[in-house]
Amino acid sequence: MAQSNYYILAKENFKIAVRKTTLPTLIILVLVPFVFGTSNLNSMKAAECLEKMVGLIGIPIFVPILKPEQDTAIREGIFTKEFPYRVIVVFRLIMATMLTVLSIYFFELYMLNHGCIFPIYKYLYRAIMVTMLLGGCGLCASAITGSTLAGYLISFVCYFVSQLNILGWAMNIVSSGVNVLHLIILFALYFIIVLIGGNSCNSN
Repeated sequence: MAQSNYYILAKENFKIAVRKTTLPTLIILVLVPFVFGTSNLNSMKAAECLEKMVGLIGIPIFVPILKPEQDTAIREGIFTKEFPYRVIVVFRLIMATMLTVLSIYFFELYMLNHGCIFPIYKYLYRAIMVTMLLGGCGLCASAITGSTLAGYLISFVCYFVSQLNILGWAMNIVSSGVNVLHLIILFALYFIIVLIGGNSCNSN
């Protein structure tokens, strides 16, 4: 593949993973202070804010990653046989993760500037886990079903199940910490996404 084609491929996938997801991510973050309140929070309240509200950005950031290939009208413009599709998916995931890290980090700086007290880097790592787990559930469902809409639905179901503590599954990673089970689930989700997502596109 020519160097110019690599540039076009990178540009198009950057648009998918970052440009199209930045606006909904910013909208969620702008609304958080009005819904939850982000001034003068102690560490427990700050953790609750990150878990309940900021973690929602994982839905618009990760769930639509496979959407172009699920639309046959534009799939051929993205997918090329000369470049492994799984590598493209990994590239999008890396870009989405970078957007996640930056979004949460700058929001944490905003919270600290408004009198909140919490360990910024510890909570950053944990909030990233919450965001990627929530978004990963939806993206995995999207990869399996071939439907981005199903991915959104599953993500919201997972969110409400965790918030209501149904079946004892509460999304309290930021306040309680990351354990081995969280890491196993995260690895399994994104392994399935790359494996099944790549196969589904190749079969098309």
